[in-house]
Amino acid sequence: MSQIGNGNANAIFTKSVMFGDDQAPMLAFNYSLGQLDEELATVRIGKATLTIDANGGDTSSFLKVLVTLTKYDQNGDAGTNDTYTLSGIATGDETEWSGTAPTYVCKQSTLKGAIDKLNEIPGLQVFAADAPFSAPISNDDFVDTAVQDIPSQPGKYLKTLYRDIDAYLIDTDKFVAWKRIGIPEVRDADSLQLIGLDGLCTLTSTVNGKVKIYRDDIRDYGTEFNVTYATDRANKQTYVDKLLVIAQTAYVDNKLDVAPIVHCPLIIEQTATDLLTTTLRVTLKQATI
Repeated sequence: MSQIGNGNANAIFTKSVMFGDDQAPMLAFNYSLGQLDEELATVRIGKATLTIDANGGDTSSFLKVLVTLTKYDQNGDAGTNDTYTLSGIATGDETEWSGTAPTYVCKQSTLKGAIDKLNEIPGLQVFAADAPFSAPISNDDFVDTAVQDIPSQPGKYLKTLYRDIDAYLIDTDKFVAWKRIGIPEVRDADSLQLIGLDGLCTLTSTVNGKVKIYRDDIRDYGTEFNVTYATDRANKQTYVDKLLVIAQTAYVDNKLDVAPIVHCPLIIEQTATDLLTTTLRVTLKQATI
């Protein structure tokens, strides 16, 4: 989740694609401490925490995302916490939240499914970070994360659900580097001018490496999504689709007065069976003031 611009609507700005276990977050979390529906004066939620277990999910030993709402009574003494456990599951086996207080469980197969379900937890706000909505969570290719507090300050987010990039493959056998530009919800569906896309990467072969820029809007998900990678990408509004090159390369090099307009949120994607490093950078400018 990468906000746009630097305070000047006319300024040119750049974003870099990162490739590493600690540089590949898929989700961003915030928690509101505001009053909840039917909240009791004797039961208060003091904070929300998050734990990621790569293979702790129910049934298939896939991803486990555990959200805990920590409760206190009116005297500040510990109460009974609510726990919400979301497990990764194969497509077609998704479930809604079930259970009774204080324990709830559900199963989802994609990042979009996880976001939808996590946002149903009272007070929680969850957004996509550096990954498309169609990204699968039906695997154990993530980095374990010990319990962390979810920020309750407005506008501050915990970026998490980091991919194990050596294990997390898409399109059957390809490593992937993703960068999201723009908050994925409606308020940031902005227009930008695509000025440049350049960089270099480490590959042992350039046979199947690709670099793409495409739109990934939550409002289009229902018509675009397909469990087959090639079909899913073909359904999206695509601005760049080129072969990946090892040497320093300008994939896009537009003059400002003729730079095409693109619409956020954008995903910059690099894929290859042997992608090791990347220094890819995209240059943009807001198209409207």
